[in-house]
Amino acid sequence: MIPKVGPDTTADEVVGHLQDAGCVIVESLASDEVMDRIGAELEPALAETGTNNTKFSGLRTKRFNGVLSRVPASHELALQPLVLEVAGQMLLPYCTNFQLNYEGIMHLMPGESAQKLHRDSFIYPIRQPAPANTIATMWAASDFTAENGGTLIVPGSHRWDHDHHPAPGQAISTEMPRGSVVIYQSGIFHGAGPNVSDAPRSGIALHYNFAWLRQELNMYLMYPPDVARTFSPKLQRLIGYDFAGPYLGFIDGGSPQQLLDDRRTSETRERTTPQLDEAYEALEPIRFGP
Repeated sequence: MIPKVGPDTTADEVVGHLQDAGCVIVESLASDEVMDRIGAELEPALAETGTNNTKFSGLRTKRFNGVLSRVPASHELALQPLVLEVAGQMLLPYCTNFQLNYEGIMHLMPGESAQKLHRDSFIYPIRQPAPANTIATMWAASDFTAENGGTLIVPGSHRWDHDHHPAPGQAISTEMPRGSVVIYQSGIFHGAGPNVSDAPRSGIALHYNFAWLRQELNMYLMYPPDVARTFSPKLQRLIGYDFAGPYLGFIDGGSPQQLLDDRRTSETRERTTPQLDEAYEALEPIRFGP
């Protein structure tokens, strides 16, 4: 089963479920007011989006990226404090910074078939099982049910050997009300379920990973400086306008966030900070091979 907790849960409890089952649902974490704003902003964006996808992406699914600019209320989800604390606990043992790796809308229309089960970790050539390199969230912009294609998840599959794949019937449907979020780590097998209902279901995917890994979605082209400077400084850093570690990701000898400051107030050409240096010294290096 997929563990479920309420919105008053702690990050420690969520992390415990992620380490044990590899996944957890936090019910009703976003308020109705936030979800109403998201719904109002989603409506026109979905109206102009088609279903011209691959079989993997869904032939009857509306998908788009650029959620942070097209659905500004989604910032509330991307920066949700509990989610960021959980991502930090899971990722920061192996990095000095984490980043937004992917964002996208998955709007499954009636008649959509099930997506092939997969691991997010497979986009990187890292043999499983391994420490989680991505913490994924799928927010319910509408109720998720077994009938309308709620995300299929195989709890515990993050512990499986690299070549072990799910057997038919092992995946469990994610069922949760609007405003809830399912969180799962990179080694978990998952995929969109079949929508056999008569109504669409909408999900908002926001994934976080090590800042030293290349992002799945090219955030710098999706959100170039003219767009990124309209975001809060915290969100700017989260999408990648920041050091990824000491001497990693600098520009003109300093933080790339200075590109977003027309005044260029910083005169420093330091390629790191004392905080990054301290965090780097505390890292647990990932072991490859025996």
